[in-house]
Amino acid sequence: MKLFLSSKFEKANFENLEKIKDIFEKNGHKIVIGMKEVDNYGTDPLSPKEMMVRTKSLLEDCDGLLIYLYKKGTGIGIEAGLANQMGKPIFVITLGETSESLMGISDKWLEIRDILEIEKINFKYFKK
Repeated sequence: MKLFLSSKFEKANFENLEKIKDIFEKNGHKIVIGMKEVDNYGTDPLSPKEMMVRTKSLLEDCDGLLIYLYKKGTGIGIEAGLANQMGKPIFVITLGETSESLMGISDKWLEIRDILEIEKINFKYFKK
């Protein structure tokens, strides 16, 4: 399954996103890290409009949305809303953070205590 990976935009989080990508790809999934593909983690700045056009296009090309929720962020909510509107499945992996609105539209909600626990999750949950 090809999944668009969404998370809080913070430099300290970039390494975790790459780890998640590696783990999922070792388990047969294709991961598109939104903030990396859209503007290279902010190093290739775009206008807000162009950023949203690119985000929507990338999300349309994916089978679903994977959210790594360690901290809430506006972009996560926008991407979740877009995915929901497109009828795409939404999967959330959280480090103890909660969001009632995300819980209401997510297809799977997995709580972990450490990023490395992702290696032990059942990847059968991430199917079309």
